[in-house]
Amino acid sequence: MTISIVIPAYNEEKRIGKTLDIIFSYISKNKDIIEILVILNNCRDDTIGVVRKYTLLDNRFKYIDCGILENKKVSNTKGYAIRVGLKESIGDYVLFMDADSSTDVSELNKFSPFLTNGYDCVIGSRYLPDSKINIKQSNFRIFASRIGNFLIQLLVLPNIKDTQCGFKIFSREVINKVYNDLKIDGFSFDIEILYLIKKYGFKTKEIGIYWGNMDRSTVKLKHFWFTLNDLISIYLRK
Repeated sequence: MTISIVIPAYNEEKRIGKTLDIIFSYISKNKDIIEILVILNNCRDDTIGVVRKYTLLDNRFKYIDCGILENKKVSNTKGYAIRVGLKESIGDYVLFMDADSSTDVSELNKFSPFLTNGYDCVIGSRYLPDSKINIKQSNFRIFASRIGNFLIQLLVLPNIKDTQCGFKIFSREVINKVYNDLKIDGFSFDIEILYLIKKYGFKTKEIGIYWGNMDRSTVKLKHFWFTLNDLISIYLRK
């Protein structure tokens, strides 16, 4: 079993170095990880300079610079960046994780038993009894998250407690099946891919993970409304 790690990065110059340090240490003991793909989207800082240093330390570190992608409808192209990573990755499984390392890559150890027992998709969750939350979010983000999760479960994913946690792994079979159906460029990418995985009958497991909310989040109030609009469009596909 081989694993690719895909990390979308938007102006992550100040945070991604710490994340890549942790991954560098982890992969020194885990040969299943065959590549770490950092996908730069809309970066106007020196994220690329930070990432380049790691490509010199280990040839498993790679990056793709998507340049400046103007999309006024979403104002963030995280979903697009992940799609690029899924397409270019070569592992049997692809782990998508956030650039701020809110969830440590070592949480992947919890996923492995499910991957070897026939699960096509394993997703980390902040909202299960065995989840551990280290840093509390702002009241607004907690409120928006709860309302969003309620609507997501009501409309498209009734059995998933947390669609938005940035720590998910997909089998190559899943990626090959759903890739051409992925259309959403923004933060709602997670909802769309999980909806398609459910639609095509793939075996999915949600497990509790350790999660620490990092500062400098790029999620704004307007993204809640973009996500709501995307959720309605996904619902109408049913």
